[in-house]
Amino acid sequence: HAGHGAAPAAASAHAGHGASARTDAPAAATTGAGATFNVGHGPYPPAPPALPWALKRQATVKGVLGGQGFSAAAIGDRAGQTDGSRQAPGARPTAERPAGKATVPDVPKPDLRSLPAYGITISDGDEDVPGKDYLAFSANVWNAGPAKLVVDGFRSPGKELMDAYQYFYDAQGKQVGYTPTGTMEWDPRPGHEHWHFTDFASYRLLKADRKETVRSGKEAFCLANTDAVDYTVKNANWHPENTDLSTACGQENSISVREVLDVGSGDTYTQDLPGQSFDITDLPNGTYYIQVLANPENRLKETDLSNNSALRKVVLGGKKGARTVTVPAHHLVDAN
Repeated sequence: HAGHGAAPAAASAHAGHGASARTDAPAAATTGAGATFNVGHGPYPPAPPALPWALKRQATVKGVLGGQGFSAAAIGDRAGQTDGSRQAPGARPTAERPAGKATVPDVPKPDLRSLPAYGITISDGDEDVPGKDYLAFSANVWNAGPAKLVVDGFRSPGKELMDAYQYFYDAQGKQVGYTPTGTMEWDPRPGHEHWHFTDFASYRLLKADRKETVRSGKEAFCLANTDAVDYTVKNANWHPENTDLSTACGQENSISVREVLDVGSGDTYTQDLPGQSFDITDLPNGTYYIQVLANPENRLKETDLSNNSALRKVVLGGKKGARTVTVPAHHLVDAN
């Protein structure tokens, strides 16, 4: 898989998080045509987005009444259109890093929640790392509100890391506080290539007794509203802006960036990406749990820290080089 070709360099990308260097698993190529594929979180472009029914109808009516047709692109690309048919601009950070005393005021805050892992599959090391078996998966962390998560990163020219800050807003949308919240790092790996906010989430494979046995090397993320999860929660934004990952998380030469996870939306990482897997080569067969854990170090300020973890049961079988995985149903979800 082209996205996993640079194994040694990719393995050291998260050395700053205390995890040992590891090789990411290759996975089967995706076409990008699936409903859950996300622009920027995978090495392949997605299928062209469908134009909303209302805009199609508008074009048809105008074409009939006006005697001329209107192209979907012309309609979809107009200013402010959020149907995905145009490249959305990234959110702008403040002009300079916050100054003055850091404060966490008593105002609404985000509530990060993890969804159970899905898209679970077995892959091998192929020609990159022969003899390895990997358990690959997709994961989503979303914001149940009632406030959006806003994180700005700033760095001095020549510095490798950005200093990250979380902002807080009152009911009128005025910024009334901030707190330092870790760092951001540039991820050069194919399928990423943007600034990642560190320690946003953690992936862990737990044994049947719920004790950790393997931890994924991925703990840094480009935050963006890739998926609508629940727009019935309080203050859900039905028209989030930073949905285009090619612009949401900056360029390599950026000295500041703003990353936002809006209320009701989630950020999905699919199983074909570097870091979305566990090395299970030497693990015995049996029952395990994939844990998706949001805000693992509690650096982000939230309304509730008790709902940050989600578990998905898996059963490993087979033999080395030909491992299998069975994924039991999870509540109403009966697919991998």
